[in-house]
Amino acid sequence: MKVSKALALILVLVLACSLFAACGAGGGSSNPLVGDWASETFDGKFIYTFNDDGTGNYDAAGTAMPFTYTDEDGKLTILYDGNDIPFETEYTISGKTLTIKDSLGNDVVYNKK
Repeated sequence: MKVSKALALILVLVLACSLFAACGAGGGSSNPLVGDWASETFDGKFIYTFNDDGTGNYDAAGTAMPFTYTDEDGKLTILYDGNDIPFETEYTISGKTLTIKDSLGNDVVYNKK
């Protein structure tokens, strides 16, 4: 009987650990880009969504632009769906602030939602 209780306890612990891992408990993504980042200007609201699997979406004032991305040493490469030439830029993250250089080299600041 003691062996059965020990096996049952081990099974419960294994299942609980599996559920924590599946639900993202214990840390989530190690990629600091993952999440939603918003910037609001007089032209509207702009939101980058970066997913952990290298996909994302850019909501440019109501226009959805899905993309894939890679992130390597502060250099972000985004390939928007339907385009052949990727957008490559530098970025920095400080706390809940993402700063991306736009195509003209200007800093654009996004805040984590």
